Amino acid sequence: MARRARLPLALALVFGLGCSGESSSTEAPGAPAEPPAPVERSPDEVEALEAPPPSVEQTGAPVAALHEQALRTDDAARSAAMLEQACDRAFAPSCVALADRYESGEGVEPDPERAAQLLEQACMDGSTLACDRLGH
Repeated sequence: MARRARLPLALALVFGLGCSGESSSTEAPGAPAEPPAPVERSPDEVEALEAPPPSVEQTGAPVAALHEQALRTDDAARSAAMLEQACDRAFAPSCVALADRYESGEGVEPDPERAAQLLEQACMDGSTLACDRLGH
């Protein structure tokens, strides 16, 4: 049984002390390790930061927040513009809400054709409500 206890200790010593290739006797116990030196680069080697391509669309939580803000805004025209932005980013609930605005004329000129287009877009984006309203 004593032999079994020595094997893990021996492995720990081998792997803990011998992996770096350097002797650990120069470091003080408990002393923090020095960070590696920064790599010096010439100005020619420095890579410029790239801006995201303009085709990257904002989706997810920011668009959902835009939708919620549009529904809580008292200014009907501003609300419709915000719903338009979220709908352009394929957020189906905003397309349905904007279609309602085009049907009722709230904040926009009434346009039943545009409302039908928005419902079709929302249906294609996965809204079962829009598909049901279109009779699909």
